[in-house]
Amino acid sequence: MTDYQANNKKIAKNTAFLYVRMFFVLFVNLYISRILLDAFGVTDYGVYVVITGFVTFFSFLNATLASTMQRYYNYSGTKHAAQGVQDVFSTGCYIHGIIALMAFLLLETVGVWYINHYIVIPDNRFGAGSFLFQTSSVSLAIIIIQIPFVGLIIAKEKIGYYALVSMTDISLKLIASLLVKHLPYDNIKAYATMLLIVSLTDFLLYAGYVIKNYPSLHLSRHINKELTRSLTSFAGWNLIGTFAFMLKGQGIS
Repeated sequence: MTDYQANNKKIAKNTAFLYVRMFFVLFVNLYISRILLDAFGVTDYGVYVVITGFVTFFSFLNATLASTMQRYYNYSGTKHAAQGVQDVFSTGCYIHGIIALMAFLLLETVGVWYINHYIVIPDNRFGAGSFLFQTSSVSLAIIIIQIPFVGLIIAKEKIGYYALVSMTDISLKLIASLLVKHLPYDNIKAYATMLLIVSLTDFLLYAGYVIKNYPSLHLSRHINKELTRSLTSFAGWNLIGTFAFMLKGQGIS
């Protein structure tokens, strides 16, 4: 088999993985919405949608930063070989750690103020809504921190593993939605706790794969300032379009 044929076969296989992932996640998400509406009831489901929708508003960072990391892994890996990938990984981890901290602090200040003053939640469900907001904020920080690992997996074209983790994620959420009605706890708090566990599981799966398969990668004390400026500049321009899209979608809620 020639290199051309091998590349075509790999492209076809990766495309198939992504389509299977997309349809699986889409259909299971639709089913989860139905289950949660039945388990929560109209009021609690409304609280869940509004709170998670507000936190999801900040998740526009995820897709943009992941695509930025993937681009720089490919570029630096081609231009500077293994050292280029190491520089991008180390710098990316520091940058995303700072972004995760800033996003969390923003949610814990502006976000809490907005929840307390502008979002209408029944008094008897405010405690559950606040708990959901806190766990969702932590989950968002975890998602941002795992971006350098996800970007590397995609850049290395390990699409099969990426699709597998995505389907594992949605399958665990499906199990959580089926369990929530039968647990002797507050429905929203129980489901929020299980979602946080799912986020931690995703992080461990991505980080564990990178650590196992690319043991040479590590956090370096030296931060490449030029690379940092380039990464943040590129991500900043990408954020404009993604932010507008998220504002359009989540602004309605």
